[in-house]
Amino acid sequence: INAEYGNNKNKKKKKKQDNMLDWRDRAGGDDLRPKHAKIVIMKHCFDPKEFLEDACMITEIRDDIRQECEKLGPVKKVLLFDRHPDGVVSVKFDTHESAEDAVKVFDKRWVGGQQIEA
Repeated sequence: INAEYGNNKNKKKKKKQDNMLDWRDRAGGDDLRPKHAKIVIMKHCFDPKEFLEDACMITEIRDDIRQECEKLGPVKKVLLFDRHPDGVVSVKFDTHESAEDAVKVFDKRWVGGQQIEA
């Protein structure tokens, strides 16, 4: 009996470890998607030269992007790559569906004279 118990315990431990190291996200049921499917990368959201004049613009732009994205669903994180020449922003959504909607909404959208690529 002890050998069976130890075997089951090891199997459960291995399965738990495999799940933690898995690159896919369990969205419920058999729907397994990559974890990065919740992240949207957008280019041309800002001009990095703006930050040389006023460093507070980083916070304003990040907050504006978060506010626009939250219309589509809960946002976990917004990162501005303030030194990237293409004005890149990374937005992590709570759900895959929100991220997919964001790509549809923001791709080819014009902001500040630049067309966003999502």
